Amino acid sequence: MVYRLNQRRAALLYRYHELCDEKAARRLDRIKKFEELAGMEAETERRLQMNDLRELQERILADIKLELAEFNAHQPETHIVFRNQSEPLEQLIAELGEVLEEEVPMQGDQMSIFWKDSPPL
Repeated sequence: MVYRLNQRRAALLYRYHELCDEKAARRLDRIKKFEELAGMEAETERRLQMNDLRELQERILADIKLELAEFNAHQPETHIVFRNQSEPLEQLIAELGEVLEEEVPMQGDQMSIFWKDSPPL
């Protein structure tokens, strides 16, 4: 009788540990799913921030080009042109409508100053 009771207790204890393992496995699966969802959400948020940043950069670039165009209209002897590395110089010169004499480039995205009929300061 004692043997059967101990065997029954052992079986119940074993089943209890199996259920705990299954519960822990389900909990671990839920945690992994939440981590995946959080990772996907973080990636989506990062992409949205990158798009917002790109739009902001484009607006700032457009504002700079507009201000430079206004400056160039009031300063006939000096033309300041903002150009990205992706924009070819020939395209910008064509936009200015004439070939200019001298370019003073800077590194990276460039702010180039073109002089016509006047030496650099």
